[in-house]
Amino acid sequence: MTFWTIRAPSVPSKAEPVF
Repeated sequence: MTFWTIRAPSVPSKAEPVF
């Protein structure tokens, strides 16, 4: 998950792809 970042600091399990 190199291209994935956590957009939600409150939810570490929630991640959105960065293009």
